[in-house]
Amino acid sequence: MRSKPISPRNIARELRAQLSPSETAEITRKPTQNSKAYLAFVEAHNLQANVEDIGKLRQAQKLYEHAIELDPKFVLAIANLSMLHSWILHNYEPTDAERDLARSYAQQALSLNPDSPEAHLARGYYLYYGERDFDRALDEFAIAKKAIA
Repeated sequence: MRSKPISPRNIARELRAQLSPSETAEITRKPTQNSKAYLAFVEAHNLQANVEDIGKLRQAQKLYEHAIELDPKFVLAIANLSMLHSWILHNYEPTDAERDLARSYAQQALSLNPDSPEAHLARGYYLYYGERDFDRALDEFAIAKKAIA
C-alpha cells in the first residue's frame, strides 16, 4: 500500500486541521521558483551551521548572494544573509560594513514580505547584535515567533 507523500497539506488533512485560505497559501508557497537559487540557498544554509568557521561562513555568504542574484525576491535567502552578517559582526568582524549589510538585508527582506517570520528574525538579530537594542530585538523575535506559532 502506498502512503500519501508527506506535505504540509497532507499533514493538515490528517490532523483534520482547519486552515484559513491565507494559512493554506502560506504552507504551500515555495520560497522560490528558481531551483538553482534554492540549491544555492540549501548549500549556504548547511555551511552556515559551521558558526565557528569563518571560512565556511564566507562561503555561505557567497552562496546566499548567488541565490539572491538568481532570484532577487528570495526573502528566505535575503533574511538568512542578514542573519549571517549579524553573526559575523558579533563574532568576527565588528565593522560598520558588516552592520550596514545586516541592516540592509533585514530591511530588504521585510520590504519584500512584511509578514515573513524569517525577515522579523533577521531584523531581531540585527537589532540585537548590530544596535544592541535588546528591547526592540525582543519585539521582533516575538513577531517571528507569533508568525510561526
